[in-house]
Amino acid sequence: MANSVETETPNAGEAAYWTSRSGQKWVDYQQSLDRLFSEVAELLIREAAPGSGESVLDLGCGTGATSLALASCVAPGGDVVGIDISSLLLGIARDRAAAAECANVRFVEADAQTHAFEPGRFDLLVSRFGSMFFGGPVEAFENMRTGLRSGGRVYLAAWAPVSNNPWFAIAGEAAMARLGSVPKAEPNTPGPFGFANRDYASGILRDAGFADIAVDAVTVELVAPDSPSEAAELACNVGQAVRIIAAKNGTAEDAAAIADAVAATLLAYQTSNGIRIPAMINLISARCP
Repeated sequence: MANSVETETPNAGEAAYWTSRSGQKWVDYQQSLDRLFSEVAELLIREAAPGSGESVLDLGCGTGATSLALASCVAPGGDVVGIDISSLLLGIARDRAAAAECANVRFVEADAQTHAFEPGRFDLLVSRFGSMFFGGPVEAFENMRTGLRSGGRVYLAAWAPVSNNPWFAIAGEAAMARLGSVPKAEPNTPGPFGFANRDYASGILRDAGFADIAVDAVTVELVAPDSPSEAAELACNVGQAVRIIAAKNGTAEDAAAIADAVAATLLAYQTSNGIRIPAMINLISARCP
């Protein structure tokens, strides 16, 4: 695989977004985000059941948390390739792998919709919230299917509707209460909730040539920072609130007021183990014929 992003990509806008200030926030809050999604990652890996000696493609690997966990699962003899469109996030992933002296993982900067995968290279394709952003999702999964061996497995974690995910809803509602409403995204459009519709998600994989497709709604908990103010800061910097603030030209005063409102609401989720937010994901599985 090439080690640099293709010069022509149908998802250039996504590449620009994830290497911009917005992408930098995923770097700044990397530890908190890994903790937030830790139960999702554990569920995904448990269901995918990577075994020693297997080769795994980690789609939308970001700063590398799932890639490193998978690398441990497939040792000895196996390897992991993390692919992402963001040079910014991959820089962190490579640093983490080097610090962990993890020799069986490497990272590729590329658009998985167009990247020339080695045919039959991988036993398993996984993704923790990295599969929903393609401008041409059928074409993207057709392309990735070429990189899977016959019988290769697919396991994707994608967000269920925002109505089932208070982590997003609380921050978005607080931002709109302060600044006014914004148009709702069209259903099934690329973005965090691009695979919220289970029938749509299964149809993408079917049209891309996969078999034995299942899409199951699964409830999990998000492990937020322990203090309401820290949890609110995270929710307001990497979720819907930040997009609304930008769209409405919100000020620093607006952002602070929104964070205060979110912190007050999150008190309802305080437990003896810290703040735990109920969430719902769509766990998508399939097989390469």
